[in-house]
Amino acid sequence: MVKHYNTFLFNKIIFYVLGLASLCFVAYKAAVIPITHDETATVVWYSTFSNWEIMMYPDSWPNNHILNTLLAKLSMNMFSDHQFFVRLPNVLGFLLYLIAIYKLARHFTLYNNTLVFSSILLLFLSNLYLIDFFSLARGYGLSIAFCSLSIAYFIDGFIKNKTLFIWMAILFSMLGAYANFTTLIFFASASLLAFLYFISRDKYTIKQKIGLLFIQFVISTLFGLLIVVPIIKMSENDQFQYWTNDGFVKQTLVSIIETFKYGGHPFRGIDPITLIWSFIGLLGLSIVGYFFRKRLFLVNKDNNLFLLGIYFIISCSLISILQSLILGSPNLTYRTALFLFPMVILCLISIITYFIKTNILLNLISVLILIVSLNHIVKYHSIDDVREWSFNKHTLTVIDDINKLEENNSKEVSLKTDWLFHPSFNFYDYTNRAGKINVLKYDKKVSLNTDAKYYYIYKKDLNTISSAYKVINTYENGEHLLLVRN
Repeated sequence: MVKHYNTFLFNKIIFYVLGLASLCFVAYKAAVIPITHDETATVVWYSTFSNWEIMMYPDSWPNNHILNTLLAKLSMNMFSDHQFFVRLPNVLGFLLYLIAIYKLARHFTLYNNTLVFSSILLLFLSNLYLIDFFSLARGYGLSIAFCSLSIAYFIDGFIKNKTLFIWMAILFSMLGAYANFTTLIFFASASLLAFLYFISRDKYTIKQKIGLLFIQFVISTLFGLLIVVPIIKMSENDQFQYWTNDGFVKQTLVSIIETFKYGGHPFRGIDPITLIWSFIGLLGLSIVGYFFRKRLFLVNKDNNLFLLGIYFIISCSLISILQSLILGSPNLTYRTALFLFPMVILCLISIITYFIKTNILLNLISVLILIVSLNHIVKYHSIDDVREWSFNKHTLTVIDDINKLEENNSKEVSLKTDWLFHPSFNFYDYTNRAGKINVLKYDKKVSLNTDAKYYYIYKKDLNTISSAYKVINTYENGEHLLLVRN
């Protein structure tokens, strides 16, 4: 007993160390990495509307991740419009993600085994692409945190037979969907699981079950009424055109593996399709093995953990496929599918810990996971950009360079940029953090139809304006160019 308590205490220390280190990493990136292309609208456009207008969508553009916009607006009102405070809700959301993975690691760690516990934590932290979104003012990080916390509370509810935890799980699933509508798939999965919990528990009478299901129905209906207007607006204006229907395996599952690519990933050299079918095969064999094992060993907690561990990825996958087939909606991919990543990890953990009870073998697997995960994190982490919008990494450097060139000039100077660069520069101009620079409106194509003194473009467009501009600085290994008018 003393040994298990000491191990539990040591596991907590490991969690605090890993958690603090990763939180500092996330907060640092939020503070120093330039605002990216998709973040700017939250500040310069959506935050100017009332809370109700934000909730009802002032336009049909899916850039408005409602919960993120509301929280970012609150943070700016409380503190300032500095980029860190714009991103603060997602940084705090990372704390929720840490709590979720701690609870999950606790559930799936046999006898507080430190190696198993540490390897589970690192698996959930190993997707650097996912971790990026907790440093950005987008809804993806918040939705991943709330979905993960919902899963953790569902497991708590089933294992401890606590109704309160089930209601908390439903609440977190709704908050996840409100942060990013693509996770409505998870909300549907969570609602189904709550329904199964309420009807399957012997502690409830028939009358109590009907009452619980009625309350769940009312809550779901109210939530549906809250989000129906924004969804209708997006649908009517074809705002789902940015995703494709190339099939769930190719479009969604492959992209989950591809998100590991942060300069490299542990599966490089292996065909993603091969990995996916191997995973599906392992899942199928595990389900067959579960029924054989259940006949031999009636271990209720183990059975619940295994079933819950595989439930979420299976149910969300099936709901996504049905949604695509019935409604013709596009498959989720990359950042829109990223909330599925913790479910994939949870599924693998469930299979391993359910079927492998030998400490030696578990320790060997855990050591392998620790080595691969640590190597990946240390080798491929980035502190000066985010993968999704890495082309914006030089915004602040360019602003500083222009202001240094103009330090003896008391007048404002104009800057034109490629349309991909523009939102990032526009944020700093809008918040009065661009110095003497006046950022002009962008054109879809780089052209000479401007009187801007400076132009920031891609190298490929240099010939278009080289007759009127000359290169004065290069960035991103010469691929981005800062030009000044001749």
